[in-house]
Amino acid sequence: LVGCDDEVIDASIDISMRDKKKQKGMLKGWRKCKCKTVVDMPQSCFSTASVGKDESCDGDVDKDPSSLSESGSEELPALVKKLITLSGSLPKADERPGALLFFPGIPGSGKSTLCGAVSTESLCAKLDQMDAHMNDDGKISLSKKEGANEKTGESNSNFDRPVIVRVGDAVKEKYWPLVKRERLEHKPSLYVADKNSTPTVWNTIAEVCAESRGVFAPVLPDSAALSTTTLMFAASADGSYKREYVFPFSLQYLAVCLSRVLQRPQKSHRGKLDAATDNACMIVVKFFCLYKGLTADRVKETCEDMANEAGTVQIGSDTFFITVPFFVDNSPRDLPKDLHDALVDAIQLQCKVDSGGQADGAPIMSEIETRLRSLITSHLDMLQALTVSKEASCESFLSQIVSLTNSLDSYDISGESKVASLPKIKIVSIDVNATDVHHTLKDAAASDSSIAEFLDKGGKFDPSSIDADEKKTARYIKDTHVTMVHCSRSSQHEMRQRFGSLEGSELDVVVNGFLFNDEIAALSVEIPGKTLGNQSLDVPPSENEFAHITVWCGDGVEAVKSNSLPSMVEKGLAKKVNFQNRVSLHGVLRFWLTE
Repeated sequence: LVGCDDEVIDASIDISMRDKKKQKGMLKGWRKCKCKTVVDMPQSCFSTASVGKDESCDGDVDKDPSSLSESGSEELPALVKKLITLSGSLPKADERPGALLFFPGIPGSGKSTLCGAVSTESLCAKLDQMDAHMNDDGKISLSKKEGANEKTGESNSNFDRPVIVRVGDAVKEKYWPLVKRERLEHKPSLYVADKNSTPTVWNTIAEVCAESRGVFAPVLPDSAALSTTTLMFAASADGSYKREYVFPFSLQYLAVCLSRVLQRPQKSHRGKLDAATDNACMIVVKFFCLYKGLTADRVKETCEDMANEAGTVQIGSDTFFITVPFFVDNSPRDLPKDLHDALVDAIQLQCKVDSGGQADGAPIMSEIETRLRSLITSHLDMLQALTVSKEASCESFLSQIVSLTNSLDSYDISGESKVASLPKIKIVSIDVNATDVHHTLKDAAASDSSIAEFLDKGGKFDPSSIDADEKKTARYIKDTHVTMVHCSRSSQHEMRQRFGSLEGSELDVVVNGFLFNDEIAALSVEIPGKTLGNQSLDVPPSENEFAHITVWCGDGVEAVKSNSLPSMVEKGLAKKVNFQNRVSLHGVLRFWLTE
């Protein structure tokens, strides 16, 4: 540090400056930089020094520090000699790739128990029991060793990677940015993310792995738990139309996870999810529903695709999945009918709430919560008998971690990762012209006085003056659209996979009605199954059960409230006018990108 002592700093900063203290603190902050050593040098030793005038060494200070011209002091040449010596003693950077283990699951799945078993000591002990060999086909096989040192009882193994287990409930800052920072600081580390990782964060995890040269390693339950559940729910008020929902986990898995959460002593859980939590069961069900639309196979396929797209470190050509035993049998017994039906009812309610089809689900949720708690308690012995012991799960988990680290050390992984730099999608929508939407309403108002009255109250429609981002005042929506999927309900990968080939495609949506009250108004629409044109493509259904175009919002009302209009109509809190003559509106499928 040159000229950074207190006297020099005080003399170099104008005493009248209001931010003198701040400037002085910034200069002193250099002392806190992580480095081999800190040396203070006065500015005077550089006043007449020059480099590169000794022709005999061509100015190469690395070869001959004496090439520095005399400055009246020996401090500068001595410093250069010291720096050269220190540079030669610096340890080489550890360029080995590491791994990031994460848990696609739900509360009660045993994640924290598994994470609690991971430490340098436990991995060393596991290494003493196992010997990794490379087969001709490039796969790892494991065989038992004789054990630890018989004389001392100490481990014969040396697990020389940093082991970081980061508990999500103990972190006060944003979790995944913290993970990224720590992975970049400790690239060879075995990093275990003790947090339920739902599909919306898988792309983020893949990008962290790519930037930090890490293996993307999902930790999944066995095939009896990771088993597709298919349910049919009514999608219309009269039940005439039903919609299929798929989830990647079995109902037995959900039931066991519920039982484990309820078995936690009251107010014992760091994340405040235990028997004392009023809606504990429905919170677990909500996590279960965050995987809606994914089959068991799709969970693995999506993870593999994300890892490949982000450019994460690969062992061979495959994503490294860690599969932990959960159930004793590959086909666990069916649940009792009363418990099965209660779980299905809870899932159906949560799906309706998530899609906005249930404006106020609290009373019904309370009833289902009470029902689930009672049934879980009644069938607790049966549920506990379904699963393997904690010890068996932890043993398997540690063994697979050792296999992973042996693979990282054994395989020749070269080249830096390349991180995908695709922009983030906020929503996928079918955009329609706002003027066409308003003309549709005006035509409908000619035959329905309630719509005409609404338009009078809503004020004059002026496309040039309305502001879709202004939420404090009543307004017509300028960027009218049908939301197909929102980023809060689907991963970036899923949105691109389902709709990527359709971006920019033209299609006609059919308007069949108008729902409104004093706060919000929307046109209900039907989405076609095909795009327009000679090369027509299949159009996936909207994630919203109520497919609609939000038209108008009242004072302080956000457009998302339009999702609740069907349930408000059922309760008499809004009105619906069905159109006798349906109207087609031309639209284009677009990606709305975050700034």
